[in-house]
Amino acid sequence: MNKTVIMISLCLILLGCLYCVNQTKKRINKESIPITISLNPDTALTDTLRLSYIATKIEYIPLEYYKTSIIDYFYDFIVTDQYVFIKNGLEILKYTINGEFIQSIFPVGRGPGEAAARSFTLDEKNEQIYVLDAYSGDVKLYDYAGNFIKRINSSINLPQHRTISIGFFKYNLFVSTAQRPMTKYIYSFFDVENDSIKVIYKNYNSYSKTQEEEGRYFTLMFDCFQITDSVILFKEHYCDTIFSVNKDLVIKAKYIIDLGKQKLKWQDFRDGAMFNLASAFPYGYWVQSFIETRNLFILVLRSYYNPEIFAVLNKRTGTVNAFKNRYYERPSSQIFLKNDIDQLIMFPPMNREGDLYYYNGCLYSVVEAKEFSDAYCKASEKTKNATRYLREMAPIFDEIDEFSNPVIVKVYLK
Repeated sequence: MNKTVIMISLCLILLGCLYCVNQTKKRINKESIPITISLNPDTALTDTLRLSYIATKIEYIPLEYYKTSIIDYFYDFIVTDQYVFIKNGLEILKYTINGEFIQSIFPVGRGPGEAAARSFTLDEKNEQIYVLDAYSGDVKLYDYAGNFIKRINSSINLPQHRTISIGFFKYNLFVSTAQRPMTKYIYSFFDVENDSIKVIYKNYNSYSKTQEEEGRYFTLMFDCFQITDSVILFKEHYCDTIFSVNKDLVIKAKYIIDLGKQKLKWQDFRDGAMFNLASAFPYGYWVQSFIETRNLFILVLRSYYNPEIFAVLNKRTGTVNAFKNRYYERPSSQIFLKNDIDQLIMFPPMNREGDLYYYNGCLYSVVEAKEFSDAYCKASEKTKNATRYLREMAPIFDEIDEFSNPVIVKVYLK
């Protein structure tokens, strides 16, 4: 083979490689569906991610006292443009977006107008609150002022199903169902206008005949979804795929989360823990929660034995970064991001159960008052006076101590 032929061959190979690279970038830029995200938990970094990697600004919402008592650390809340609604035990508390207490939406109980919240969701347009009652399993409707409107008479789920949580999307309740032998479907819509059920994701996980007849087992209470104005993203616990549902209720696969050999498999959980209450839980990771923004896709991975993982896909570059704690710690094993924006307090992007809370371009989290107070007291005067916002909030922050209510942290994402 002469030199000319060799040079031509090398040029063709190089052009082919460049074509492949360009095609890869093109697929990422155009968000070809579904997008595969490969994550190896073993290679996740133990170095702390800087908050500025995902955010541009940080603010704090101290919560006023309610009934002169301290609110416990809370795991479920919803933010709107004007209000913050917090599930505190079985009640729902309403605050202004600045943390001023307004009211409790309903008295907890079984009587007329009373409720006990297992889950709740908002119809922001009509300023209404749908409450999934923990006592009866019914859904009760209130307005933002706490006035009882009605009880939904039709069941939002099959009688043998156990509803975990609800969301609101285009005049439908988005219903999440617990995984157990009698469960026919995991996710569904309940049309609040005509009281009809539309199944969108069946229960594809199987059981043996003996397991179906078994009376004692561990019920898996898990939901993983994000609701925006235009789409719902949802994932079943043991499925690799994250699906999207648009306003016409059309379902498509959007992301595939490839955890390789580190994935917790359904069969291992079912046979190793679900029906064997004395056994240890199996090894492996699952996706606990996620959020998608215009530029980012953020995931939290959990395991029964290993540290949580916080992973970020930069949709503009196609790069994925994953971080974890150096050691496994329970029950509190949150990952904290280094706050290089205002240097005040480390930011936990997820709550203690690994759940993410997102609204209108911002990621929200909760820190105990003592944690905030300790960090603020240790901060230098230069840090406390670095911005106009911190200077204006100084009188409020100075009053926070270990006996105060938790503080909601608001991060503006890129």
